[in-house]
Amino acid sequence: EGHGDHVKSVCLSADGRWALSGSWDNTLRLWEMATGKCVRTFNGHTNWIESVSLSADGRWALSASSDKTLKLWDVATGQCVRTVKWHRDDSSNVCLSPDGHCALFWSWDKRLRLWQVATGKCVQTFKGHEGRASSGCVSADGRWALSGGSEMGGSDNTVRLWDVATGERLRTFEGHTGGVTSVCLSADGRWVLSGSEDKTVRLWELDWELEAVEPADWDEDARPYAENFLTLCTPYAGVLPKDREPSEEEIQAALTRRGRPDKARVDKSFNWLLHTLGCAGYGWLRPEGVRRKLDEIAANWDGPPPLDARNTE
Repeated sequence: EGHGDHVKSVCLSADGRWALSGSWDNTLRLWEMATGKCVRTFNGHTNWIESVSLSADGRWALSASSDKTLKLWDVATGQCVRTVKWHRDDSSNVCLSPDGHCALFWSWDKRLRLWQVATGKCVQTFKGHEGRASSGCVSADGRWALSGGSEMGGSDNTVRLWDVATGERLRTFEGHTGGVTSVCLSADGRWVLSGSEDKTVRLWELDWELEAVEPADWDEDARPYAENFLTLCTPYAGVLPKDREPSEEEIQAALTRRGRPDKARVDKSFNWLLHTLGCAGYGWLRPEGVRRKLDEIAANWDGPPPLDARNTE
């Protein structure tokens, strides 16, 4: 409890320790799951929050607001590090891609857009919905985008699958008789789940023609997933006190991962990384090759890469 108006959007951090919420009181709040306490309030939007999303490594939060802006926040400090202005409509939603490089943004103008997080530039536009695009998500490998159409502004009750690289619509799923309010792709990209104003939830199966790839030890395109994994294996610099209100320094320490990745945790969670890579389309990487590369990255680990150092190609 703590928001002063409706809570419109929530998400959990990958490690399950934190929850982020966005509200019509114009703020985002970060909560400690174990206690339910609000750890930090993010101020800066001038109208209600429509949507929030946390990066896979938990370091960044993204918000979309009816003040026609997207804001990227440093979770540890609570500071807004980038604002992208959106001038055409007053309602928007956003989600971060699993590798944290891009964000999918959709609004009332019947289009979805893909933004580079590091630069704030729009790199792809998806056109085709007859009404408002009301929901969306990005696949684990970053190759596909999924969207749901709303009856508001049209008569579009469809779910659509898009090629991120080209902006091409690959498939349209028809069957709902009301606007599609929510869509989700399973981690392995095999299933689509959609919810609708027609009071049904539908499960769709994707039938992929998978490409045969020769096994290899490593692919540099998989580095973001390895870096996210090592970030999650790096201990926090502090813990929140249980007997009093924390200071700003203590809050920042409790939200900042510092030092080298914990080897015991890396060992214990390594199979989870392999599963993540498999879902992201790198199942052909040899486990021993992945482990060697992971050890190499960890040996030179100075902490997670800065935002502007991310690959923006």
